Amino acid sequence: SQKTEQNQFQLTIADNGVGFTQSKPKPGHYGLRGMEEQAALINGRFSVESKPQKGTTISIEFEG
Repeated sequence: SQKTEQNQFQLTIADNGVGFTQSKPKPGHYGLRGMEEQAALINGRFSVESKPQKGTTISIEFEG
């Protein structure tokens, strides 16, 4: 989903899948780290919430 509000933009991706326990990234796995770095390039805020058996929500917020 997305919303805009006074030059702000938020992109949220969520699922109700198996989720995961957040820990150190596995060697060679840079997906979430890459998203975080890309958000930083546009001065965005990146967040991930995930719980086993509850799903995952990824959000990026930035000003346009």
